[in-house]
Amino acid sequence: MRAIAAVVVSAVVMAVAGTAVMAHPMTYKGTVVSVAEASLQVKAMDDMTKKESTMTFKVNDKTKIYRGETLVAFAAAKVQKDERIVVTVNMDESPDAALEIRLAAAK
Repeated sequence: MRAIAAVVVSAVVMAVAGTAVMAHPMTYKGTVVSVAEASLQVKAMDDMTKKESTMTFKVNDKTKIYRGETLVAFAAAKVQKDERIVVTVNMDESPDAALEIRLAAAK
């Protein structure tokens, strides 16, 4: 009886732990290279390779864009070339789709 209970408890713990690991966010800090209608290119340091490279991130209706602490639309953010930027993606779902973009507050 105790062996069965131990197996059940282990299975539940593994299922809960597996769910927590599924969301794998990655944050890139860099500068904007170019901006398009639904994407942007960022020159950023890859934490895994420790090399700087240019990456393209897709922006969609689920992307949250912050100008300072204010949530804004992508067009209203007026992202500029050479501007500092922080982009967060979910590596498990779509490593090139931006979940969140953070920019400095407007001057």
